[in-house]
Amino acid sequence: MFKKIILFCAIIFCSISAFLYRAELLETFAQLENISRTNPFMVAGILIAIQSIAAPLGLPGSPFTLITGSIFGIWAGTLVAIIGNTIGSTLAFLVARYIFRDYAKKLISKYPRLDIYLSRLEHKGLSTVLFLRLVPLFPFNAIN
Repeated sequence: MFKKIILFCAIIFCSISAFLYRAELLETFAQLENISRTNPFMVAGILIAIQSIAAPLGLPGSPFTLITGSIFGIWAGTLVAIIGNTIGSTLAFLVARYIFRDYAKKLISKYPRLDIYLSRLEHKGLSTVLFLRLVPLFPFNAIN
């Protein structure tokens, strides 16, 4: 319960901060757009790095993807976002598999209904992952 209260307070704090500093955020965004016109590869590299780090940390990738698309347009933005999100998903997978595997097993063992999906993952991995991705009840970062 305490973790939920902390999370709720953090979300409220971030929302209020974004509202109060919206002018500064929009100015920073405009500066980033101007820099991307003169040095697009540097900005693309920064956005790829941010997206690559955000996924293993459990941060949502949608805001970064939207920023990337609005700076570079639909085609180049999609390419940059896919590269960043793919690297981030791969890093999240590697961290979960090799560093937090025992912790995740212990956490999952508290919920016996998830054993169904674990056994399905062993036998029908691709179809199970596709199913979990399409069901909005399972968060993207948790599946990674």
